[in-house]
Amino acid sequence: RGYPGHIRYIFNNGRPDRVLIQNTPVQWQQNSLLNNSFYVQDRWQIGRKLTLNMGFRFDRYAAFLPEQHGESAEANVWAREGRDISGLETFGNNHWDKQTVGIFNMPVPRFSFIYDLFGTGRTAIKASYGLFAWNPSFDLAEEALDNGYRTATFNWNGTLPMSEPAHLRGCIASGGCSLQSGPNLTRTRIDPNLKLPLTHEYTLGLDQQLLDNWALRFNFVRKIQRGGYGTINENYAITDYTPFQFRDIGEDGVRGTSDDEILTLYNRIAGPTRPSNPLVTYSDGAGDMARTWEIEAVKRLSGGWQLIAGADWTKRDLAASLFSNDPNTLIFLNNPPGNHYWDWT
Repeated sequence: RGYPGHIRYIFNNGRPDRVLIQNTPVQWQQNSLLNNSFYVQDRWQIGRKLTLNMGFRFDRYAAFLPEQHGESAEANVWAREGRDISGLETFGNNHWDKQTVGIFNMPVPRFSFIYDLFGTGRTAIKASYGLFAWNPSFDLAEEALDNGYRTATFNWNGTLPMSEPAHLRGCIASGGCSLQSGPNLTRTRIDPNLKLPLTHEYTLGLDQQLLDNWALRFNFVRKIQRGGYGTINENYAITDYTPFQFRDIGEDGVRGTSDDEILTLYNRIAGPTRPSNPLVTYSDGAGDMARTWEIEAVKRLSGGWQLIAGADWTKRDLAASLFSNDPNTLIFLNNPPGNHYWDWT
């Protein structure tokens, strides 16, 4: 709920230093998603050997921020009367109308088949393809939520009272207060072409019956994610950085040995700090990939017992983040060995 009167007084070794004017209290964690889905499926038997399973699913996701508001009449006073002081009124009007972040209509087909290789019911080849639309959950709406805490900081010589905008104006007029930093009043924008990521899944398998109640299965699964969304600060670009050479002295910590390496790093060009200008956007190049090989032995329930045992190996290739304008992040943080690794179970 914040400090009394929405003001925080800061002292340095007992001497007045600065005051923070805040837009508290705010409701800043109300994010919503409406999801509607339907699907149809059918199975076709063609002769004795081939079985087709076909399906179609439709998902509709509506990500939005519900109407929300704060609770304090005092914060409203600062918002209404203090706009020429701190700019807090942009976010402190204590009311946020419903905002739609994105509506996504996602048709996703599915297909699979089972083929009895010899017509004996003992050896089957299985394959499938499925398209899956990502559920944005309420995380997508949270990316766009600006109804959060905002603070304006003023240098302060100890002048009191400081309980309303008029007092702060008087302190400024007398030279006892001066604006040190205001809140970032930039609203997060939503790319009108925002899309949801898709995952393509392919499977191929072989089932072999060994005994009446025993079967051995081999499967391969390939998953490919296409696209992704994230938030990027458009006030900075790759062109705002210049390269320089840096000698990495390696793991031995000694300069001039064989494990030294010359790296190209990047400095941001000197200049005034730019405020954040966030944009929630989509990138076709984002997306992870995985390949899984698995083997499974199954003993069906008979004689009062059953057994399922198996092992799988998965190779994961995690995509680099495409939502940064810092070339150091793009080059070094996105390409560690940990982005390509094996899991086994």
